[in-house]
Amino acid sequence: MAAASGITIDYSVKSLLGRGDTAEVFLVEDNETKNLYALKRYYSKLSRAVEVPTEALGAFFDEEDRPREALHEWRVAHELKHPNITQYFQFHFTKRAELLMERIDGQTLDTIPGSSLEPLAVINLVKETLQVLSYTFSQGWVSHDLHSGNFMVDKEHHIKVIDLASFELLSEDEEETYEEIANKITILLFSLVYNGHFLASQITMIEQMIKSTFSGIRWDCIKHNPISVESGVLFAEILRQIYEKIEMYQAEVIA
Repeated sequence: MAAASGITIDYSVKSLLGRGDTAEVFLVEDNETKNLYALKRYYSKLSRAVEVPTEALGAFFDEEDRPREALHEWRVAHELKHPNITQYFQFHFTKRAELLMERIDGQTLDTIPGSSLEPLAVINLVKETLQVLSYTFSQGWVSHDLHSGNFMVDKEHHIKVIDLASFELLSEDEEETYEEIANKITILLFSLVYNGHFLASQITMIEQMIKSTFSGIRWDCIKHNPISVESGVLFAEILRQIYEKIEMYQAEVIA
């Protein structure tokens, strides 16, 4: 059972979807509506005490023994609302914290075979990725874990951000540089492109549109600096510029 804000859903566990260092994720079915969801069930403080020194547990759990990561993930889910970000519906805590969220029927980018997707589908995925990252930066949030395993492509060929725990509010003491964040974004976009059945010339054209945006005198002046609170506006604008280039030349790219 999962509950939040006076809402209760009775569910049955269908299968285990995955297991990580801090939680397990299950496929569950609403007993009344038969809708399917994903349930992230965090390990309890007692179970984590086996591998984490007692004096260090405070870094992982609050005074009520709730996992800090679960609370953070729940907060991010409510701060960032976008069609390409996984929806979270409920937070429940008794002995273990549980997050009930949207079930994404698809594959992570790192498991999709190279050159297996149609060019138009890939172009749309690239554009959606640019839109959702532009949105997160514009809201003042940054993920320091932008890699293909944290993005899924669903059965309708839409991109979904699935790792919200890695998002943090931009602060004054960031360590990553502008160039490092730009490289992560570039690698992520390239991983999408390489999943498409493109000609070499088409891939080159897309790569140039992406790389050329992270260039110029202004960029050279700031790329080695740590990112700042103002970075959200900067990166949101840069990603919109890449989107507009791809939108403008889309017909030419997939001709």
